[in-house]
Amino acid sequence: SIVIKQIKYMYEVQDYIDAQFGGPGKGWYRIVTSPQQAREVINQGKLAVVLGMEAAQVFDCGMTMLAGNIEVPNCDESQVDAKLQELWDLGVRHLYAYHDIDSALGGTGIFSDIMNVLNLLDTGSFWKATDCRDYPEDEPTVRDPGLKIVTSLPGTGSDPLTSAVLGITGTLSLPIYPDRVQCNARTVTELGEYALNAMMDRGMVMDIDHAAYHSKDIMLDIAEQRTPAYPMVSSHDAHGGLTSDQAARILKGGGVIYPYKDTGVKHVEFMEKLKFWRQKAGITDTPLALGFGVDGNGFGGHAGPR
Repeated sequence: SIVIKQIKYMYEVQDYIDAQFGGPGKGWYRIVTSPQQAREVINQGKLAVVLGMEAAQVFDCGMTMLAGNIEVPNCDESQVDAKLQELWDLGVRHLYAYHDIDSALGGTGIFSDIMNVLNLLDTGSFWKATDCRDYPEDEPTVRDPGLKIVTSLPGTGSDPLTSAVLGITGTLSLPIYPDRVQCNARTVTELGEYALNAMMDRGMVMDIDHAAYHSKDIMLDIAEQRTPAYPMVSSHDAHGGLTSDQAARILKGGGVIYPYKDTGVKHVEFMEKLKFWRQKAGITDTPLALGFGVDGNGFGGHAGPR
């Protein structure tokens, strides 16, 4: 897949930089696969690179929704194990279990209407939505959960996207959603729970971003049931929603949260939120730390001027 090609390309980048600095191992760009390696590289004043994968349907675990809500998963536990081993052998240590569209592992976080059309094109079904659970609305969130879903299609049927939808549904009839914020009704599946535990067994950096809002509760439940509690990460603005109660649970479990491509000014604002969540989690004895989630790519872009 294109993701595997990109991961392998990262090693080519390392080799190229090494060649500019005198040979293998000499460059400033070092791919690391353990905390110990990362610390060693950082202490040398070099860049420790942790390979991660943020892609829809990790482990090629898509699914097809047939008429009558009959779900056909495109993978099983053995495929999860094989794909996870492949990624591990390539040095991947950071994974998103969910991203942008529903999969056999569960539901994606709802934050953009266009993703609903992509969900249809990939799974054969629009999102199934439900009211978001109650949360402390008077407390700061990383991102408010859910979306007022408006599924609209471009053009009149002659453009490629509308034609693709017509090819699947045979009609332009669209689902009717309530005129209020909705969250994904699809959460962590049985196969999804298996995959999450398999990743934790490996010691992967587990990113909670892009999971459905209610799935984040389940992921935190799974993490907290382990001994010790497994630390979770929210690396770029918690697409799909992340509220103060969830943020406090992440921090209490030893995890980290940082914002999406913010300017320095917004970083200061986020720091104040972080102080609130730490207090809510009862954390007083560890240093306050904040990362920088650029998410710089062809879709994500970069922060604007301060």
